[in-house]
Amino acid sequence: MTQYCVFWLYGPMASWGEIAVGEHRHTSNHPSKSAIIGLIGAALGIRRDQDDLHAQLSRTIGVASLVRDPGIPVEDYHTVQTPPQAELNRGSHFRTRKDELSIGSDNLSTVLSRRDYRCDPCVSVCIWKRETGIPYSLDDISRALAAPVFTLYLGRKSCPPGLPLRPLVVEAPSILEAFGSAGWAPPVLSEMRTFPGEADLFWDADGNAGVGPRHVYSRRDEVISRRRWTFSNRFEHFETVPIPPLEG
Repeated sequence: MTQYCVFWLYGPMASWGEIAVGEHRHTSNHPSKSAIIGLIGAALGIRRDQDDLHAQLSRTIGVASLVRDPGIPVEDYHTVQTPPQAELNRGSHFRTRKDELSIGSDNLSTVLSRRDYRCDPCVSVCIWKRETGIPYSLDDISRALAAPVFTLYLGRKSCPPGLPLRPLVVEAPSILEAFGSAGWAPPVLSEMRTFPGEADLFWDADGNAGVGPRHVYSRRDEVISRRRWTFSNRFEHFETVPIPPLEG
């Protein structure tokens, strides 16, 4: 038996960032490991400049995601006006948006941006400890997710959770059986949402999913430095699995 912490990620909008190319910011259909570690870090009160703690969490915690509903893809297209780099190189300081606009619209640089989101997604997350060196127990993480220190969001600051995460520490033979634990689904989901009988399961390569992988992917989302925004590759397993109905 292995100890796991399971919780829910549900919201009106989410954005699970992929590698950014130019001004088009894509989203996956399930959370990256860096997004989950960042969410746990925020709940625990770990600041972004505490690189060692973020890297330690990423190294010593395994993650899995059960995508009950990936959400509907939507795209946000907008323009951003910023002072040109030449102004900054000359030592100009802009403390407010009003200061930036004071140089005149003809002198502002305009950037076209496209950002992808998922509308109304619902994902179950499971984490486990790989070693005992981590300074936080799964019980510590569960309590923090229920009463976070910093505000939590689903990939972007404009995407807060729509429901409490309902974290629960369970013991189970496998990741899939941990996801089947009764009594932890948000009541509104079990009462108002109907999900398919199958879902996509993604998990860290060292985890015991209870099923074999259909595919193995390389995903660049293992945290190296949260402050410098650098990541390394990680192997992620995938399979489509049957899931039990929600029990609130």
